[in-house]
Amino acid sequence: MTVGESIIQWLYTFGNIDLDVKIDTDQLESDTDAMALYKEPTKTTTTDVVGNRDIIERYYLLARQPTQTDGLRLKNQAWMESLEEWVYQQNIINNLPTLDADKTAENIEIAISSYVMEQNEEDSIYQISVAIEYEMEE
Repeated sequence: MTVGESIIQWLYTFGNIDLDVKIDTDQLESDTDAMALYKEPTKTTTTDVVGNRDIIERYYLLARQPTQTDGLRLKNQAWMESLEEWVYQQNIINNLPTLDADKTAENIEIAISSYVMEQNEEDSIYQISVAIEYEMEE
């Protein structure tokens, strides 16, 4: 399982993501209420003396939400804020994504807060950036 797949499974435990909404990988569908996780093209890697690697990867979570009224936009902002707080709390209690056997998640955090990335008359695409740090054993 990829790190991205592990993050997606972990995000479903948030509880405020409709289980009928599939979080796709690297493609955001045109339907309202669509979600996708994109891997950023940067990775930070450091290697210790025995060859284990400490890796930091960043992912964008995109959510297409209806925004025809101010009430809907406020609801979307509240949802994104609650997701950010949830990620913060999960990191504190060490409830991190479960990775493959040779990888151990050490930290997950919001790298960039949520914002409207794109909008039209019907909906908007909200984006949030998540950074995960994990150790990969040699």
